[in-house]
Amino acid sequence: MNEYRGGTKVAKGVYLNRADGELTQLYGQVRVLPGGGGERYIKVPGALAVMGGPFAGLAFVIFLPLIGIMGLIGFLAYKAWHGTVALGHKVFQPVAIGQEPGMAYLTQRRGTAGKGGQQAKEAEAGTGNTGIDKIAEEVAQRRQKGEK
Repeated sequence: MNEYRGGTKVAKGVYLNRADGELTQLYGQVRVLPGGGGERYIKVPGALAVMGGPFAGLAFVIFLPLIGIMGLIGFLAYKAWHGTVALGHKVFQPVAIGQEPGMAYLTQRRGTAGKGGQQAKEAEAGTGNTGIDKIAEEVAQRRQKGEK
């Protein structure tokens, strides 16, 4: 088979661009292949071009609906997945453990009765020194002494 470059004068016929598979039909007085010198073309026999048309149409008839159905199934699966995730967040978020970064949560919270009853009462009333206040006072004392 002869190979032709873009921009050259050629005879009438159908030419196949080897780079992208595009068919170019040339007829009339001026028959110059489109593109620059880097484009390469092959002349396709007329009988093959005529016989290939129905097969190309058959491929479109079969594969375009198949691609549409696959796209619809993919879209529905995407929506179902994200709906499930959103529902999971709504259901499980209220029962999730409320943790904060930097907090240990090693002790249990005590009410007004028991060993820590007096400290809990003082903390609620705002009197007395809670654990955080004691630490803040210790930090302030150490800074006054010049420690880091």
